Amino acid sequence: MRGVCTSAGLAALLAGCSGGGAITPESLAYANLSAELRRAYAASYLDQPFADGPVSVVAEERGEMKTFILVPCRGGDHVCAGGLHGPAGHRTDAPDFVSVQWIYGGRVFLLEPGGGGVLRHAGRDTPLAWD
Repeated sequence: MRGVCTSAGLAALLAGCSGGGAITPESLAYANLSAELRRAYAASYLDQPFADGPVSVVAEERGEMKTFILVPCRGGDHVCAGGLHGPAGHRTDAPDFVSVQWIYGGRVFLLEPGGGGVLRHAGRDTPLAWD
């Protein structure tokens, strides 16, 4: 399977090198194929948020390292802060990340496969790490 994905990826890469900066149907097809290959790799080889239960998050805010515990709750549609009985935020699964909103004082967590992502709070985007 890896050989097929690698061959398809290389073919798409070569097809996308036709030059010019204009958006064409071919460049859109390449972008879509590239995104699908990235998603397939992530699904096969990278850790997924909440696949094994709660997620611990570390991020820097105003010069300090902060930690957060995100726990799936209420049937999996929500995520609770700190434990099953903590305040609940809304969970949305997107193709490239899992979004957890309105938890820990209005913070938004964008958790990407593999342990990275972004913490949005007070108009700032900060890199985060999760496990």
